[in-house]
Amino acid sequence: MPDDILTVYAKSQPDKPGVIDDRPDGTVITWTYAELEAQANRVANLLLSLGAGPGTKVLWCGPNSHQVVAVMSAARKIGAVAVPLNYRLTPEEACYVVNNSDAEVVYVDHEHAPMFAALRGQLEKVRHIIAVGGPAGGAVPEAMLTDADIAAAPASAPEARAPGGSMIYTSGTTGKPKGAFRSGGQDPAPLAALLNLFGYRPDDVHITTGPLYHSGPSAFMGAGLLYGQTIIVQRKFDAEDWLRLVDKYRASSTFSAPAPVRMICALPAEVKDRYDRSSMRVMIANAAPWSYALKQKYLADFPAESLFEVYGSTELGVDTVLLPQDQLRKRERAARRLPASRSGSSTTRVTRSLVPDLTTAARSSCGPRPFSTPTTRTTPATSRTGAATSTRSATSRTGTTRATCTSVTARPT
Repeated sequence: MPDDILTVYAKSQPDKPGVIDDRPDGTVITWTYAELEAQANRVANLLLSLGAGPGTKVLWCGPNSHQVVAVMSAARKIGAVAVPLNYRLTPEEACYVVNNSDAEVVYVDHEHAPMFAALRGQLEKVRHIIAVGGPAGGAVPEAMLTDADIAAAPASAPEARAPGGSMIYTSGTTGKPKGAFRSGGQDPAPLAALLNLFGYRPDDVHITTGPLYHSGPSAFMGAGLLYGQTIIVQRKFDAEDWLRLVDKYRASSTFSAPAPVRMICALPAEVKDRYDRSSMRVMIANAAPWSYALKQKYLADFPAESLFEVYGSTELGVDTVLLPQDQLRKRERAARRLPASRSGSSTTRVTRSLVPDLTTAARSSCGPRPFSTPTTRTTPATSRTGAATSTRSATSRTGTTRATCTSVTARPT
């Protein structure tokens, strides 16, 4: 197997900031690509020592953080299946998802470690819990591993394995939450076509807008890492603090549901005017319908050419894109169908999962550089969706919320 894409960037741009966790209390943690690679390797090697490996379900839970970026990368490196858990669930709801997913290892932010300690006797297959991010010397529930155990693990890259994929749970509006499994090995051509359409570049700075346990924010953050971009993680959404981060780091791309943008645009003009917003180049609109009125408000505050709207689902990824020039041209949507790719004999027009197979992309002709514009196909070749649910649940067709014209992830924060 070729090197993981994070390993490639750790070698080619070791000193470039990979992830920045900048919090309102003044705490700023920056990991370069070399440091992010080392931390992801430590988490990966610890997971391997605990018996995790290809196909193992590794569940993570917590607000956005640099530690979350590390565990997502670590799971990919060892071929495990990453299972993000909504940290806002009740203990009963969380217990159901953990058991339904067959998770064997839990990686949890220190804020939510007490819930897992209380549930420990009810978790059917969980063998190990790793609590991360607490204050130095802070108390950790009994029998949990900590940051110290991660620090003690080797920082060398584990043997490369095929990515295991992810399993993202729907919100359960039609019953119990359902695990939408998406395999890691996918055709990189549709992803290349999609990101070319947005004009992604290596020098972009991506900022999270909403929790990474949702498919959209995590997928587009992953796309940023695929390009070697700097990722700004906002722990919990706050409208003015988000503007502070955009201004401070010249953030140029993000993915957002309508609610966060509605809160940003509703800020008083004197508050918005404190922050430069001109750096935003790519705003991916989705998760629920963006009304025409909201688009007008966004475009009054941000560059006109920055707004893209996508259509898709948790299970399948992105299907169509409404380009910036069409946002206000028609009140009804007239989205552009994405180029499809040839893969076997299956025929659908979706783009496969948007969560990028970074290993596959790294060994493609594009390498760790921005994808070149794909050649036009005269035959509408298509690819398989690769989407399924966990063996213990039925396929959901609504994403993680009720079916809407642009539904892809759960309700935003």
